[in-house]
Amino acid sequence: MSEIPAYLTQTFQTQFLQLIQKMPAGEEFKISSAGVKFIKNGVEQELQLTSLRYSIEIEGYLDEFRVIRNDEVKLPKITGSPEQQCDTIMDKLELTINKKTFKYYYLLGRLLKEHPGTIGDKIRQRCKLGRNQSTKVINLAKKTEELFNTVGLSYLSLRKLRPRILREMSVKNFEDLMTGVRAIVAERLETSALLDEILRDLPVPISQELNLDEEVMSPECEFDLNLLINNPGTPQ
Repeated sequence: MSEIPAYLTQTFQTQFLQLIQKMPAGEEFKISSAGVKFIKNGVEQELQLTSLRYSIEIEGYLDEFRVIRNDEVKLPKITGSPEQQCDTIMDKLELTINKKTFKYYYLLGRLLKEHPGTIGDKIRQRCKLGRNQSTKVINLAKKTEELFNTVGLSYLSLRKLRPRILREMSVKNFEDLMTGVRAIVAERLETSALLDEILRDLPVPISQELNLDEEVMSPECEFDLNLLINNPGTPQ
């Protein structure tokens, strides 16, 4: 028996399972290198497939977001009125080390979202090089807030994507980046929902019930989730 190809990742197999669960009786898909055909009651229909295509540069940035991160990130605590918070953040961004990370730009973007007029004016007052510099700061802060509010704060530290790169990214490239990020997040949510559904439907014998006093599950209830996804029957 030949090995499963590398491109059939665990995520891909999970998506196949989701598709199969949604298909009523009498429906089939025939997948080959020639394309995909949808078959219902013996009648075949060839699907016209399109795929999202990103530049090599954008794909490189998306690769980092495809690696799952769940680590907790603590943002710097900034207090005071919105204007005072903006002053504090702008002071921090005058330090070179803080210009290389996204955390203060994210906080600034969040302030801009909550108080667009007030904070926008404050940033323009603070920027010593005039309108051009303030526009760049505002643009970067907005992009940063949108990006990490979508993908999660655990990605605030990245190796490839830097604040300068995000700031200079064209509107088209940023739209492509966000499209890719939203697709990654949506895929994770679907996979998580599927696992929740599988686990919810599992019958748990009395000997394997949750020990409410110790808040642990007895050892004989352990099972391999990867195996469960590939063969979603009741574990023996």
